[in-house]
Amino acid sequence: MDLYDILTKNDILTGNQYYALVENHMYANGYTDDGDDKVSDGIAYVKLFNATGIGTWWLSELDPDTGIAFGKAHLFELELGYVSLLELYDLNLEKKMMLERDLYYKPKLLKDVTMDDVYPTYADEQVYATQTI
Repeated sequence: MDLYDILTKNDILTGNQYYALVENHMYANGYTDDGDDKVSDGIAYVKLFNATGIGTWWLSELDPDTGIAFGKAHLFELELGYVSLLELYDLNLEKKMMLERDLYYKPKLLKDVTMDDVYPTYADEQVYATQTI
């Protein structure tokens, strides 16, 4: 099985997300053949999280040869760095964590990912109180 099959068949990434991350990696590392001087757009296209404990990853790039992704992570603090999606997948298989993809995540710039994304306050949502009679 190649990397695409492992990540998409196990619902870690969708096909579109996989290709967006790989394209960003190609631009960031100058692998494009089209002659353009494009650069990585810095957009986190995917949000993965550990449903049973700590760990949230916002991913912007993916090296298709190694399975190493670049993005922002929150384990104990927010930081930019690299993570092996194959290692996360292995931990998921061994039931040491429950890796899930946020199905409702909307892509955003990595620089805009803050602690509010880790611990949302929902300050803008209305809360409806019940009235006892």
